[in-house]
Amino acid sequence: MSNQQLLSNQQIIVTAISIVLLLLIALIARIIQNQQRSQRLWSGLRNSLPAPLKVRLEAHQDGQLAFFEPAPEPFRKLEAQMQTAQRSQRIVLRGQLVRRPLEELLWQRGRPPDRALRRSIDAGLWELRRIDLVDGEFAVRGVNTAALEHSFFDLQARFGAFLQRVSVQAGDDFEVEIVVNANRFNNEDLPALLATLRGLGRAALR
Repeated sequence: MSNQQLLSNQQIIVTAISIVLLLLIALIARIIQNQQRSQRLWSGLRNSLPAPLKVRLEAHQDGQLAFFEPAPEPFRKLEAQMQTAQRSQRIVLRGQLVRRPLEELLWQRGRPPDRALRRSIDAGLWELRRIDLVDGEFAVRGVNTAALEHSFFDLQARFGAFLQRVSVQAGDDFEVEIVVNANRFNNEDLPALLATLRGLGRAALR
């Protein structure tokens, strides 16, 4: 092998190693950035509700779980989960109401609610509504869903840019769930988000 070929091979190896190191540095930087964002968000959650409040963190396969103890009214249980994917983080808030909700609502960004309802035995009891704020549809069920819809519109008006899913549905575990894109979410808005979540829960019980 000539010196020129040897030099060329060495340059290829050095270039490949440099690329791998750059990718590794970028990955580590993203992990650190996500951890810092998570810490800021957890800190914001701790300060989002009046005392006494304890946030107990636990490891979970999809991310960390935080339990609000005691859960604020109108919830019997309230938890927050930080889900981290390759390029995004999501905050998932789940609440179990003090009693079965009388009014129900389903919405998911970019997905018509009727697709999720087709598999339901009582799908015919749901009514589709239009929401111009996000140019989409949501579904409601109940005798008088006006208060719940008003709370949902308030949630969309405040946090529509971050919302991924809103669900208020009777079930065995958590009846209220909100999924928020945490990448650009300001943790200073967490108190307002939790206040709106509680309003959504109260409206479902009317």
